[in-house]
Amino acid sequence: MKVVIIGASFAGVAAALEVRKKQSDADILLLEKQPTLGYIPNGLHLYWENRISDLKDAYFITQEQLEKQNIRCYLAAAVEKIHTGQKTVDYLYHEQEMTLAYDKLIIATGSSQLSQKMCYSSTLIKR
Repeated sequence: MKVVIIGASFAGVAAALEVRKKQSDADILLLEKQPTLGYIPNGLHLYWENRISDLKDAYFITQEQLEKQNIRCYLAAAVEKIHTGQKTVDYLYHEQEMTLAYDKLIIATGSSQLSQKMCYSSTLIKR
């Protein structure tokens, strides 16, 4: 079974590790648009509270640790389109358009701290 996970922050990595526990023979691939993975959601607060000395310490896992568990991770891979009928994902990786087939898809793209509605309203007020 091929499992594609979009997003390699806390939720995406946790999903990959859980799939690995339950499906030892699964082909697991994480697609992450950022150049890093495994950022602790509360990392900035830990830094401000002096609980970590450097933001580099706000990551809970490395790509190498995932690869040891046979979990592949493509960093700086921007998903462009999902074709649910064909079970494929189109993404940009190193400026090349790629397509990846999957059996199971997990979307773990996270959230935004700011409301898009709020940002739009703020723009209107400034005018």
